[in-house]
Amino acid sequence: MKAIHIKTPPTLGNVKEKQASVIVKANAPLQASASKVMLLHDNYIENKNKASAQTILDLRVDFNKHLQNNIHCCVVHPYQHTVGEGEGHHRYLSAPNAIKALQQKYQDQRDQQQPHNNQAAIVVLITASHLTPFYQTLTAFNQVMPVPELQQLTRRVKALIELETTKWEQPKAPQMPYWRQLQLTQWQSPQNYLKQLGATQAAIEAMADDQSPKAILTELINKKRQYLNQLYVDWQQTTQALQNVVGQYLAGNISQQLTQLNAPGHDQVLTAGVLLSGTADALHTLKETFNL
Repeated sequence: MKAIHIKTPPTLGNVKEKQASVIVKANAPLQASASKVMLLHDNYIENKNKASAQTILDLRVDFNKHLQNNIHCCVVHPYQHTVGEGEGHHRYLSAPNAIKALQQKYQDQRDQQQPHNNQAAIVVLITASHLTPFYQTLTAFNQVMPVPELQQLTRRVKALIELETTKWEQPKAPQMPYWRQLQLTQWQSPQNYLKQLGATQAAIEAMADDQSPKAILTELINKKRQYLNQLYVDWQQTTQALQNVVGQYLAGNISQQLTQLNAPGHDQVLTAGVLLSGTADALHTLKETFNL
């Protein structure tokens, strides 16, 4: 048998040469257009969005200052030892019991990581009566506040949901040699080159567009407006998905106030509790975010 030497086939070499030729030809009209643009007068109407951009910049600077504060975070959920109830994959933690677990953790003097001399705290409960809404609410909350423990919990809950539907599926594999159709388009190398050809085609088609400058600018403005509207819609959807999240701002004797919380009942058998502890200034941003 002969050794295999990978090389570019003549057909693909032909395609590469033609592609390079097309790219060279496409550069000529661009150079001509650039020369014409340089002859245009640089008079324009002042963009009034400059003030809005500066306002957003100031907000970012101010907001970033608040984010520099450190806070302590503790999470309880049904799958933790001594916290949740049940066996195996079927674990539960009601909302009142989650509050008790957070209070015990806050008072645990043996924990060397326990925060000291904190002025305030925020307690948040993510509750549900079964796995599907629990997963949906956790996913939405992670978009707003991605706590690592909650992200791990979300992946676990998702796996449990999938387990219920896939645990009876048996993998099937052929036990004898057989013929099959082999599609070259499934290989990575042809796919990569097809993507390059597609990108080249898209770029040159964009240059070959006969749209007027007015139409191009109008389309660009519409895209920007659609993007801003989509940002607003996404925020509204996230807010609606957080309906099963409740929270409370605590100041002063945090341990005592934890025992006095009006938490959801034991009917919410799946609960993830988050206790955020720190100074009043450090928690100010989160307090406003959760509207507490």
